[in-house]
Amino acid sequence: MKFAVFYVIWFLAAFAIFFSQVSRLSLGSLTLLPFLIIGLVIAMFIPWIIFWTTLNRAPAWKQDVLENGRQASATVIGISDTGISFGRTSFVIQMRLQVRPPDEAPFEATLERTVSRIDIPTTGDSYLVKYDPNDKSHILLVSEEDIAHGYGTMPAEGLVPGIAAQPGALGTSDDAKQMIQQLLNAARQGGAQVQSLDLRNPAAKATGEKDVAQELAQLAELHKNGDLNDAEFDAAKKKLLG
Repeated sequence: MKFAVFYVIWFLAAFAIFFSQVSRLSLGSLTLLPFLIIGLVIAMFIPWIIFWTTLNRAPAWKQDVLENGRQASATVIGISDTGISFGRTSFVIQMRLQVRPPDEAPFEATLERTVSRIDIPTTGDSYLVKYDPNDKSHILLVSEEDIAHGYGTMPAEGLVPGIAAQPGALGTSDDAKQMIQQLLNAARQGGAQVQSLDLRNPAAKATGEKDVAQELAQLAELHKNGDLNDAEFDAAKKKLLG
């Protein structure tokens, strides 16, 4: 949102300067017009270059927290959309976490994370995190790769780090249904008009093959409308039918 406001102001200022310069051109200096147009185009791209550079650059504190921060488990207690999206495949969310350190009182923290539209975290998901005890706003998720590189330890309860701890084993019918529900929710957020059963409702699950057929039909419709690409569609079908 802040970037959008900044870009609108930048856009208006750039055009004001451009038209101001154009209005001062005489007939003999019209050869300068192409250069002014090129300058305007470049000016339009400068904020985006700054934005992408800033977005993709990891803050200096992250490596320090990864190496020296305290490890703890955390539970998602709230999720909000930041408004930053990368096409139809992923977007940036803000996660509100309740962090439970083993040697101090629980506390709340927030962090931003880029997620796939077919793997959206939900309230109640559990994660492994590391944080700076002197500045608890400096917090990050710990992945299995981080643990493999010696930046963390697998907790005794067997929580999969950096991945939501969901009931049931991977590949089960419930997990497949949950994935489909996430796909449908993501499609709704993208503006698609879809109807679906509440897959968390035992009564809905009891219909068995009818539910699967309906979900496959909905997936096909989402794929046809472009809300799911080929890879996402194939992955969802395999998850549902596996």
